[in-house]
Amino acid sequence: MILILDSCGNIYHNQDPNKSLYGVKPNAVKCIDFEIASNLCRKYIEKYNLGAGNWGGNVGIILNDKQKQIARVSYNGRVWDNNNNEIKI
Repeated sequence: MILILDSCGNIYHNQDPNKSLYGVKPNAVKCIDFEIASNLCRKYIEKYNLGAGNWGGNVGIILNDKQKQIARVSYNGRVWDNNNNEIKI
């Protein structure tokens, strides 16, 4: 699995939601399970001091080996399938 780590601007702070925040390094990392993906997201959020408004769009998505989205990690670390059902980790 590939986890996409990035940020987006928060419209409530006059930031562009279509751009990453300045100084936040986008990253795509391999992970072996959803629990690791969740932990990596929380560490990334803490490292860059991101708020919930900076976590959206294509941020926190999990792709399979064919580059298809299979899940996403929300700001609070919970993992969701493509039908918005929580995946218990």
